[in-house]
Amino acid sequence: MCLTPRDDSPATVHLCFLDAEGVDVQQEIVETAQQVVGRLGLSKIAAMQREAMIVGEIRGRMRAMARGRLPEEEPPALEPVVSQPDLFELRWKFIKEKALVRAYHGEPRAPDVVVVRVHCKRTDAPVDEQQALQNAEMAEGQRRFTAGERSRWGHTRACSHCLPS
Repeated sequence: MCLTPRDDSPATVHLCFLDAEGVDVQQEIVETAQQVVGRLGLSKIAAMQREAMIVGEIRGRMRAMARGRLPEEEPPALEPVVSQPDLFELRWKFIKEKALVRAYHGEPRAPDVVVVRVHCKRTDAPVDEQQALQNAEMAEGQRRFTAGERSRWGHTRACSHCLPS
């Protein structure tokens, strides 16, 4: 759905909210931005500004995905997750911060897209450990996608957990 341009209307992107489990992807985006910026040693005000920019970049790429208008990159910004066939991986590379961010989403069609996990990829560990950590993140995304299906991942009419188009 998000791999091809959508000229008519963007896909609805819902950020998973499973209250009973304490899952709030909107909050994960903020926490991920804090983690990316935290290692830079910036003053408090500079860190807050940079965190806001990172949150904006994460949400902006999700909006571009909803329109099927992701930039062409190598490796691609969006790919299916081989180990978790219900999910796709959306990627960010923050050069200045030397950080990689990943988001996992499914496309159930109602809502169109559900983002179930956002995290900062660990790159400071040995490769085999990085792969194990990444596989655990993908498995958690799949678990949330499956567990949230009955409650529609917290999606409601006029949903406060959906990105504005």
